[in-house]
Amino acid sequence: MMEKITNDILWDFADGLLPNTQQKEIAQALLDNPTIQEQLDVIIQQKALFSSTELEQPKLDFATTLLEKWALEQPMQTATKATPTTQIPLLKVLFISFILLSVTLLYFAFSSNTVSEPLPIAVPNIEIPWSKMSFILVSILAMLSIRLLEKMYLPVYGIKAW
Repeated sequence: MMEKITNDILWDFADGLLPNTQQKEIAQALLDNPTIQEQLDVIIQQKALFSSTELEQPKLDFATTLLEKWALEQPMQTATKATPTTQIPLLKVLFISFILLSVTLLYFAFSSNTVSEPLPIAVPNIEIPWSKMSFILVSILAMLSIRLLEKMYLPVYGIKAW
């Protein structure tokens, strides 16, 4: 005999899903135990209510309506992330400065090293150990830093790169 008859087993019994041996055991338990019979009566009443309930027919445009409502909510979510208006022009100035610095460095890297006229003031002769290759590397570093700022900072505010 079964040790414990649960509601799941009684639902399966009411639906006729149990094997014959188990059905016989539960039928015997129903005769012996009136509380199990009461539980089964409640389950049968619930089944009758479920079967008498008229099912809703899904609307054909349900998915379309749902997607339209979802799309209407999307701008409201992004509108809460307001971009500070002072930071955007500041970023543009910063990017343009990097580009101008790169161009200036490239110009000096490839210009001649000789001075056509001596300067009117005495400037100490300081040897800078940078070669032309160093200027190129610095300008590449400046361009890469611009790209890094574009990738990291601009998407936070929903701004597309130039």
